[in-house]
This record gives sequence, structure tokens and C-alpha cells, in this order.
Amino acid sequence: HQTGQVMDLKPGERITVENLLYGLLVESANDAATVLAQKFPGGEDAFIDAMNQKVKDLGLSNTNFTNASGLDAYGHYTTAHDLALIAAAAMDNPVFKKMVGTLGITVADVDNTISHDLETINELLGETPGLAGVKTGWTELAGECFVSFVSRDGRDLITVVLGSGDRFGETTGLINWAYSNHRWQVPVPATVQ
Repeated sequence: HQTGQVMDLKPGERITVENLLYGLLVESANDAATVLAQKFPGGEDAFIDAMNQKVKDLGLSNTNFTNASGLDAYGHYTTAHDLALIAAAAMDNPVFKKMVGTLGITVADVDNTISHDLETINELLGETPGLAGVKTGWTELAGECFVSFVSRDGRDLITVVLGSGDRFGETTGLINWAYSNHRWQVPVPATVQ
């Protein structure tokens, strides 16, 4: 039994990694996260170790994972700063970027006998100009969470809202404030004298 959002995987179902990733990134399916971790070489513990190694490789020191789905657990933590940098790295991957930008998709098992209708939890996707992802989250202790990626006129913005009671409203306010009040400056190349 999985806690939280699920894509309703069936016992014995054979499904591709790509379709599990759609379940994870579109539907926020915790059962997809668990299966992906369990099928990782070395199993779930090795997957969590790889997650922690990735954040170390990104130079982040305020994040530690103890499970694959982000559920509340002792020793499982991150910061808004770290999440922004993780999102920036993830959005450099075109497959990830395509998946988190998907409003809805139906995926099936390898035999095409079991289908899963997936719909994004991201209420701003398709509504907020330039918004291309990234990820929603919710737990009892963390509250409503949302990491967004927006690109307007070649100017990229990542926002992170944690512990919210209105993650989409607060994100909209942050995006509007940032684009109204911030000037992007192009660095001037140094001249050689």
C-alpha cells in the first residue's frame, strides 16, 4: 500500500521506466517512485545512495534523502536553495523537461492491457505564460510545496515555495514580482588592453 498520490500500478504489472517516470513526474505517483527505486541496480537503498551522491555532486550540503518518494521521515530534508539548484540541473535534461511539462498522458504496461490516465498536479502548467514545470509536493509536515521553472523572453526563473497553504497563488505572486521588479543584465565581456 502506498501513501499519497499513486498511478495505481497493479501487482505483477510490467511497465517501462519511461512510463514510470511519467507517473512520477506528471501524477506525482509514489508507487512509481518506489518501483523505480526497487528496480534500480542494488535496490532501494542503492537508489537512495545515488540520490544523495547526486546532490553531493551538485555541491549541495543541506539535502539528505532517506526514501525515494519524498515522504516525511527522520533525516529526510532539503532547503529551498537546494531544491532550486536541483531543479535547474534537472531542467537541463530534455527528457525530464518534456515530462514535467506534460499536462496529461495515458500510459500502458508493456502488453498494452493496463492503462493509466495521468494528469498533472501542477495547476499553473498551461495557465501561466512560460511555465514549463517543475514539481509539486505535499506531506503533512512539509505542507504544500512547489518548484516552478518559467522562461520569458529568454529569461529563466526558478521559484520554490515550501510549507504553503496556497502554493500556486504564492508561486504566481513570486513569478509576477520577479518579472516586474528584476532586471536581467548580460555580462559585458572583459576587454584585453
